Parts: sequence; structure tokens; C-alpha cells
Amino acid sequence: MQLLSFAALVYVQDHVSWGWGYAVPAFGLALAIVVFLSGTTRYRNQPPGGSPLTQIAQVFTAAIWNRNVAVPADHALLYEVDVKGKRNVLHTNSLRY
Repeated sequence: MQLLSFAALVYVQDHVSWGWGYAVPAFGLALAIVVFLSGTTRYRNQPPGGSPLTQIAQVFTAAIWNRNVAVPADHALLYEVDVKGKRNVLHTNSLRY
């Protein structure tokens, strides 16, 4: 996709004008900022709890301890409890090590 967008941008700069060549990405960035700012009310803001290094260490420790655990056939069994306000990540086989 980037190759196509770069080729289109070069075409606009060569055949239309350099002004339009700069205006097209500037408009795209302005549109991206508008979309980003319009969605800020939907973002979840969770203040950090504790040290980030402790949380990283917990992830690596859990990964080492659980590296040989078999994955259940029913993906609903992958989660321990349903906690209000917590989103569960959907299971995928593409990121399994």
C-alpha cells in the first residue's frame, strides 16, 4: 500500500505541482488528527499501578512457567474469571510459541 501511495504522490508532484504534492499528505495528516481527536472520549485511561519493570518481570516469569501448558480446545476456558471493565484478548494460533 505504501508503494502505491508513494507512486501516486510522485505522480502528483511531477504532473500536477509540488504544491499539490505537499497538500495531499498534509490533508491526510489533518484528517488523521481529526479522527484521532474525535475518538478520545472512547479511549480507556488506566493509570499505571506500580513499577513498569515489575509488570514486565511478571510477564516474563509467567511466560517461562507456562511455556509447556497445553491450550484447551475450548477457547472460552483460556480466561480465569470475567472481571468487570477488563477486556480479554481473543485467542489466536499465529502468535503461539
